[in-house]
Amino acid sequence: MPLISFYKNKITEEIYETSDNPFQIILTHFDTHRGPVVFLASPPEVKSHIDTLVCNLLDLNLPEGFFEHRIVEKGLTLGNYIFEIESEWARGSIESVMLTVVLNSNQKFSSVKEFMLQIADKFKTKENLYKGFYSEKEKKDEEIRDFLYFLNYTISSSARFLERYLNSIQLGRILVIGNKKAGKQRLIDNVSTDHQKLYVDMFKNASTYTESDDLASITPGKLILKQFLEQVEFWAYDLDTIPCKMWFDVCKKPIAIIAVFDPITPREEIAKLHSNFQKVFDHYCSDRINEPKRQKIPIILLANESDKINNYTTEEIYNLIHFDHLNLNSGFSIVSIEKNYGIEESLLWIIMQLVDINK
Repeated sequence: MPLISFYKNKITEEIYETSDNPFQIILTHFDTHRGPVVFLASPPEVKSHIDTLVCNLLDLNLPEGFFEHRIVEKGLTLGNYIFEIESEWARGSIESVMLTVVLNSNQKFSSVKEFMLQIADKFKTKENLYKGFYSEKEKKDEEIRDFLYFLNYTISSSARFLERYLNSIQLGRILVIGNKKAGKQRLIDNVSTDHQKLYVDMFKNASTYTESDDLASITPGKLILKQFLEQVEFWAYDLDTIPCKMWFDVCKKPIAIIAVFDPITPREEIAKLHSNFQKVFDHYCSDRINEPKRQKIPIILLANESDKINNYTTEEIYNLIHFDHLNLNSGFSIVSIEKNYGIEESLLWIIMQLVDINK
């Protein structure tokens, strides 16, 4: 299913000022006479722009499955699951419905997909549930009220449980910094893609996992990495310009920093890059911060493009993060983001540092 997003020209600060505990579960139904309508929600009051949006999404006639819709200017993510319920009363003998979970943009839709599937399966397997989508004025049937109660109870109880679950998740942020063409976004894309592939590999042949070549290739390190990536998000910033107060304010407490350096960077730009690295490390790791654990934030310098590494000596690259007065917890690795070489090992190094911090 596609990722459907509408972006408007708003700065990050404005996004975070407008997103205030938006969590909600919405059940949208394609009514035979009225078209898509919000049928139930918990909490029950649906904001008008959300109401219009979910109805429009169901009206797109997308196939069954998951998709995201991001409202960037509101700092919201709508996680959606479209599915069908067999019906004796609907046109084509099918009721088209959509479950939507309204989340803050820093909450991961992937963490609630399995739960949404469970709700949908309850609805799909409940015999004659389609009657709950009709009023007693439309159809004369004594079961309508019971099925409407079942739908209402399932949505409201699921919303209470899921909100508690989401509040229990501690989502970490990893700050990814470097010069403009160092490969930061490619790194994040590769990590995301590998994560999804790993998930598919692990569960594709779950019933015969002992004989599965795919599952046999899943090492304990990859299992740890998968769990870790479920709980983090990456924030990428260019260091070609001076680090600004806005993104320091937004990314207040990163759990780790990845500093990406491209060894084909012209030497005349190195001093400026070094200075901007120091500003970032000083802000998050300085002794002036009254949180001792933050002085141990793991920082790893990734020297990208391993086949071009001879442009600089290893010592020159390492000196980009070697700020003795900050007492950094830093690592160094030569990688190829394009070939996805050395990335997994670098992320595992970060994880092991975080485990050590939290002992």
